[in-house]
Amino acid sequence: MITVARHRLAVELLLGCGTAMSLLMASQAVAQSAQSEEVEQADDESVTLTPRNRRETDIVVTGTLLPGVAPVGTEVIVIDRSEIAKSGAARTPDILADVPQITSSFMATPSGTRDREAYTYRPNIRDINVTGGSPTTLLLLNGRNIVGVGRNQSPDPSFIPPAVLDRVEVVPDGGSSLYGAQAVGGIINFITIRRFSGLEVSGRAGVAEDYYSVDGNLLAGHDWGSGSVLAAYSYTEHDGILGLDRDYVTEDFRSVGGPDDRSFACAVPNIRIDDGDDEIYYPLPDLVAVTNESDANRCDTTDYESIFPAERRHSALVGFNQELGEVLEFNVTGIWGRNDWEIQSAVFAPSTSVSRRDPVYRPIPSVDGNPRQRVFFSYEPILGPVRNSEAFTEVLQIVPELIWQVGDDWNVSLSGNYGESRTRFDFASYDAVQARGYYGDGLLNPYDIAASDPATLTEILDYGQTITSDQEVQEVRLDTDFELLNLPGGAVRVAAGGEHHYERFDVSSGSGPPGEPVPSGGGSRKVNSVFGEILVPVIGPENSFPLASSLLLSASARYDHYSDFGSTTNVKVGATWEPVEWVSIRGNYGTSFTAPTLADTVADVDNRASYSSSSRRTPDGETIRTRPTITLIGGAEGLQPQTAETYSVGIDVRPEFIPGLTLSGTYFNVNFDNLITTGQDLIGTPESFSNPDLAPYLILNPTQDQLEAAVAGLTLQDFPGSAASLYDGDPSSYPYLILDLRRKNLGTFNIDGLDFAARYTRPTRFGSINASLNGTYTLGRESIILPDSAPVDVMIDQRRLALTGTIGMTHGRYDARVRVSHSGGYEVSNALPQTHISSYTLVDFAFSYDLDPSSRGRRLLMLNVDNVFDQDPPVLFKGSGYGNGATLGRVISLGLRFRI
Repeated sequence: MITVARHRLAVELLLGCGTAMSLLMASQAVAQSAQSEEVEQADDESVTLTPRNRRETDIVVTGTLLPGVAPVGTEVIVIDRSEIAKSGAARTPDILADVPQITSSFMATPSGTRDREAYTYRPNIRDINVTGGSPTTLLLLNGRNIVGVGRNQSPDPSFIPPAVLDRVEVVPDGGSSLYGAQAVGGIINFITIRRFSGLEVSGRAGVAEDYYSVDGNLLAGHDWGSGSVLAAYSYTEHDGILGLDRDYVTEDFRSVGGPDDRSFACAVPNIRIDDGDDEIYYPLPDLVAVTNESDANRCDTTDYESIFPAERRHSALVGFNQELGEVLEFNVTGIWGRNDWEIQSAVFAPSTSVSRRDPVYRPIPSVDGNPRQRVFFSYEPILGPVRNSEAFTEVLQIVPELIWQVGDDWNVSLSGNYGESRTRFDFASYDAVQARGYYGDGLLNPYDIAASDPATLTEILDYGQTITSDQEVQEVRLDTDFELLNLPGGAVRVAAGGEHHYERFDVSSGSGPPGEPVPSGGGSRKVNSVFGEILVPVIGPENSFPLASSLLLSASARYDHYSDFGSTTNVKVGATWEPVEWVSIRGNYGTSFTAPTLADTVADVDNRASYSSSSRRTPDGETIRTRPTITLIGGAEGLQPQTAETYSVGIDVRPEFIPGLTLSGTYFNVNFDNLITTGQDLIGTPESFSNPDLAPYLILNPTQDQLEAAVAGLTLQDFPGSAASLYDGDPSSYPYLILDLRRKNLGTFNIDGLDFAARYTRPTRFGSINASLNGTYTLGRESIILPDSAPVDVMIDQRRLALTGTIGMTHGRYDARVRVSHSGGYEVSNALPQTHISSYTLVDFAFSYDLDPSSRGRRLLMLNVDNVFDQDPPVLFKGSGYGNGATLGRVISLGLRFRI
């Protein structure tokens, strides 16, 4: 938990660094080193410098432990500081929007995805987060792990101020041999500037229909040659967008040939009579049967749902760097941030069964002898159409590092990492179980909810769901790299190290009146690791020959021992061959793994048994309305890591005869085994009842003993009483099915495809022009849930093609850029009569004007127009009515940036 004292620690850390910076600026105002002067005069493209005792070749690139070299056999996508500035990104996740491999950013609103209880941003490479829990994309800050947030324990890079970023490196290849768990899909490393002198202030305001946003960034620093200090602060605020604010958000698709999926549970109720196979609606107040269901009282529940919640975010980073003599260097980085959301949702709209014996029963004159009605109603006459919920996330992280340059070719570093976070989600709800007991007493009137007993309404509506998670990470790491020996092709280099990792996760989750205790759980784990990497230059400048300008081989391995499920060893080998200097052919093969999170296992208080009054999963596919299904949900002890084999081959071409042009293409393949999954796509289908391998997860006609054993220790959700009470009365209403959808290790998953990119920059007499194209195409996605089951094509509901193209021009004081993003159409499920969703293309525009050309970009006026043509996403006949992308609409932003 982030206590008041720890919160004070973050503030004191920022204030302390700010004070130190002020004192140092005063004391060093005259004695500036040549290096410091160079930093102060540089423009945005050159604010990163290494200390005097470290060379540019000492810089570590993501995907390797060896400083000064690119990872062998692996592609690295780099978004540098100049591109970050031109993108107009208001927050760090927006920077990733140009990378189509990162599915959670590409063609999505900046809010990211709802992480089970809060709107946290969770980057995901290649959309292979198949577990729904454990992440498969590793996020790093300057090469170190970021503390997770939310109940999925996923790091959120929103807390990194964008002004302090030097570059973002994306490695879309497996990396567990270097980084351990979660690097199956790849790595995203956010790298901050090390040194900065001066003051940079920027601000931006944006507007769209029914929407506004403001953001500001402050970056200040001082460099005194042997050391430096910097501080960055970012603030962002925007209001929310409701479904009724955008016409593409809807549940009524009749105008485009689709169904009417609007709710029957509205402020003015409906009564439904089930007459055999027919369902007939009698809308109040007239109680006259309608032949067309759209003529009943209908309401669109998406109108008052937040498609983009209101947010207020503070984030700050401080960095300190100091050389300690000629061979030692000390660095420390600290981050604090807090996000607050306001989330709106439609007011509660339930339905209930009312018997002729109930005092509130309202007979329908034209219907005689029907003993039971289904009444669809809403609490809107009492509460209004919308309810507000709130969530927040707060993080604090400190990373110190001591670097010792033992010799010219030998470095040793010792680093620590401490981080903690808290996430809380308070969701307005109502007590559905308690409400059931009041219909028969006449205290709750679903036909006229305002006529209900006021005390009863207060008891039902003074209710909510609260989810709180607290996380902590502690790490100590030792790294070394050195030259082992010299070969004709160059020096053989080795890197090795060890790491101790501790993490703690505590969570509470439950529903009830405000202040009522809720169930809680938690757990911790320790991981001890050793790792190493070797680079062998087989062919180099001294021994090259025709068609063999260079050949590099590398190998890496990592051993991890977990305190809760044992050990795992992962390896990776890579090769890069240059037949000529302007062509590189690369390839790699490795093993990776994703460890089950603590949230998936011992700390999952979401373990529950959910009651449904009818059974829709049956051997014949027919719904049984009179017998309930009990569904087991949550994590489980005994989960093992899901493992993966990954490989890729690619080519990079920089034609000598076309200066400024770079082309690349990559084939990738990821194959998961021991998959962590609920199996919900297979378990419970009509075919699954005849599969003996699924018998443990499907219990038909369970006895009372079987049911009580299955739900023992689980929270009972929506049960009308105890498990035993379900066997009271008529046997025709006894439970029909126990369905086990808890997470478990089942089956395999494979994805393969092609990445491609082209980039061209050409100087001109008036400035320069540049163009780029980045894309990914998925060849296949295939899943096998059980060893003997047939492969299932899971490309449905998944796009194959994603493209981003940009073209830009610089002319004197002007810089302009157009970005086109395209998501290909794909097949969809459960949206009949629709079977295919259209492609979606967005055009964005960014422009900057240098107010003072002598300042070399220090005083800029910036204009951004996102979604220039105000294109709505394609219609999808389910959910909120759209898919294959999202948009806030046409957003026009105007900003200023000054650097002194």
